[in-house]
Amino acid sequence: MQQCTLYMTLASRDDFFPLLARLLSGWSLENRGDTLIAARRKLLSRRHIAFHLKSRDADGGSFTEMMQGMHDFFAAIPTDKESLKQSLLAQIKVFTLCVGVVADKDMDDATFGAVMTVAGEGHGLIFLPPADLYTADGATVFNADGESDFDSWTVTAPAALLVPPKATASGEARKERSNKCLAAEGVPVCAALPPIVGDAAYLPRSVEEVAQRTLGILLTSVFAELVSSRGVEAARASIADLLEQYSARDFLSPGERAFISGPAPEGKSLADFTWRYECAWVGLWALGLVDTLAYPRAVCDVGGMAAMVRGCGDYPGFLRSCRLRAPSRILDEADRIYRYDWACADARVNGRDAPAGLDPGVVVERHRMFNWLIRYMDAAWDDVRTDT
Repeated sequence: MQQCTLYMTLASRDDFFPLLARLLSGWSLENRGDTLIAARRKLLSRRHIAFHLKSRDADGGSFTEMMQGMHDFFAAIPTDKESLKQSLLAQIKVFTLCVGVVADKDMDDATFGAVMTVAGEGHGLIFLPPADLYTADGATVFNADGESDFDSWTVTAPAALLVPPKATASGEARKERSNKCLAAEGVPVCAALPPIVGDAAYLPRSVEEVAQRTLGILLTSVFAELVSSRGVEAARASIADLLEQYSARDFLSPGERAFISGPAPEGKSLADFTWRYECAWVGLWALGLVDTLAYPRAVCDVGGMAAMVRGCGDYPGFLRSCRLRAPSRILDEADRIYRYDWACADARVNGRDAPAGLDPGVVVERHRMFNWLIRYMDAAWDDVRTDT
């Protein structure tokens, strides 16, 4: 074996070097930042293995995009172990480190065994061509034929990704209110789902932060829609004018900039950014410009939203019209959408339609925006997760 890829759930990429040094005995290690070089001289020969690192904490949006591609690849594979596949997809979402391993020659059994042990101690999996995922002891977790040596899979991740916020009286009370609301609407309730952050621990974002993020999302969604209707060149010309009108170039996230200026978008990325209109709608609600968030059964009023922002003329005019809602209101909606999203995910995993008329696309995008508003995991916009 000359090449493989390790997907791991270390708390930080900085934890990888000491782990490798401990387990790859007899090799000298050189740290070149994004690449670690392991070398060993034996008699007249010299061997080396390169470990190329890409991580959630250092690479942000590009790492998230890469992991989304992996997620989508495995999601498309048919299998009779659907529940296990859904658990694997959840595992993929919490990987924090990807290590491409490239040796100058085939690794001997001892060396490859050490590499597999590195993956195991990093709570990770080994990816081998053509598309097989293995545990550190060589068991097949999932492959391109939808096969597995397991009947179920338990997701593992750093505590910071899995441990819920500390329970508080306000959080528990909000959870109880949300669950009562869901039950009355006929939406399944998960009693074990923890509360979100409590009132005292919540650090509201400023009105400027929310206004700028909302405009960044909205204008990127407009671009996506224009690409679909007019083509990429016309869309870029129009979006350039809008970005200048609203002084919004600096409001875009790295992922949004890449989407607008990179290769002509198509397929899933185009659909994903069009769906972000739902995030912008939540932003306008949080800014007091949308009166109510209706039950998430249908998409938002894109035309009305565009007219609302257009009527402000420019960014100063938009900002003057904004009044950030009370923290308790934002937390109430954030808690409820989190539970709606669980109900949609539970239905999907079990092969059912979303319950009580919920639109899963609307729900997950609202969840995304609320998680940004409440600083879930302190993630930058491109890295915001919608865990359930």
